[in-house]
Amino acid sequence: MDEKKQRNKIIICVAAALVAGAVIIIIHKLYDRNRVYDSYKVEYNIDVEDNADNEYYAFGTGVLKFSSDGISYISDGKEVWNHGFEIKNPVMDICGNYIAIAEEGTNDISIYGINGELLQVSASYPVKSVEVSRQGVVAAVMLDDSAQYIELIAKDGTQIAIGRTVLQGDGYPIAISLSGDATKVAASYLAVTSGEAQTRIVFYNYSEVGQNETDRIVGGFNDFNNSIVPDIEFVNDNTVAAIGDNVFAVYNIKETPSEAAKVKVKDEIKSVVYNENYIAMIIKEDDKDILNVYNMKGKKVLSKSIDFHYTGIKIAKENIILYNDTQCKVISAKGVVKFDYNFGMGITSLVPLDDTTYIIVSGGNVQKITLY
Repeated sequence: MDEKKQRNKIIICVAAALVAGAVIIIIHKLYDRNRVYDSYKVEYNIDVEDNADNEYYAFGTGVLKFSSDGISYISDGKEVWNHGFEIKNPVMDICGNYIAIAEEGTNDISIYGINGELLQVSASYPVKSVEVSRQGVVAAVMLDDSAQYIELIAKDGTQIAIGRTVLQGDGYPIAISLSGDATKVAASYLAVTSGEAQTRIVFYNYSEVGQNETDRIVGGFNDFNNSIVPDIEFVNDNTVAAIGDNVFAVYNIKETPSEAAKVKVKDEIKSVVYNENYIAMIIKEDDKDILNVYNMKGKKVLSKSIDFHYTGIKIAKENIILYNDTQCKVISAKGVVKFDYNFGMGITSLVPLDDTTYIIVSGGNVQKITLY
């Protein structure tokens, strides 16, 4: 066989292998997308101190237990570390391997790492809310009598940047989000103009892109009419979801912001969850609960009637998880009911670690389960 034929044969074999691999991956994804689970196994079971104000969040490979008395990190069936404190009005955020906690109205911010290390930084003014990035950089929203400030602080306490807005002219900050790479901030402001409430979304860039802009502002949107937008979040480093009382919007901001989608919702919004792929909401329509799921371009990909009394809703990858004090129902973005189960115990909290692994809290008992 001459060299050219040999080379062609190798190319054909490689191409065939790549096609076969792609087909296997597609089949596997379709199988996972449509797979239905009817049971689960318990990975571990641990008892913790029960507290009425305990809240649980996915963190690291496990779950973070948070209350006004302290925080603890639970993973692999044990309490890895804990820190006690007494905070009456805590504000908190988690990103990657960092947690930022402050008491509203004070200047002190605590930053906790995945290994339990504690760092303390101080804001320039009393803190209203905090956000933290994957690097441990903190964005603090601060207020005095006449102005609002956004300050970026490195975990060693160094001030990275600070900006000021006048409350009377610019409005009151009701939500803020810091990008995971700590280069961008999105904020929702509420102002009253001519007796009507007006929402304004403002974007700040703390990289080289925004260094020559006034207060690092690189763009904004105020086309919400009288809708209030109390929820804004970077779902990834360059995409922001803004959720209002009867509207939602998606923005792309690699350098300066652009609107990717805006959808007006005519019915009552009962619940909203989102991730970097989907915005899922349950609306009240003619006395029925309807689950609507949208992609990040604003296209509705699912509308499904829900006959389930839920007390909590979460999202993990392509799955929407509904639960109440005894039951859990998992519905995919394609409308497949993947899991429908009565646990027969009092569920106080459910935290998805991924699409098939959950932390279930029942009083002072914490279980990690995997669907099968």
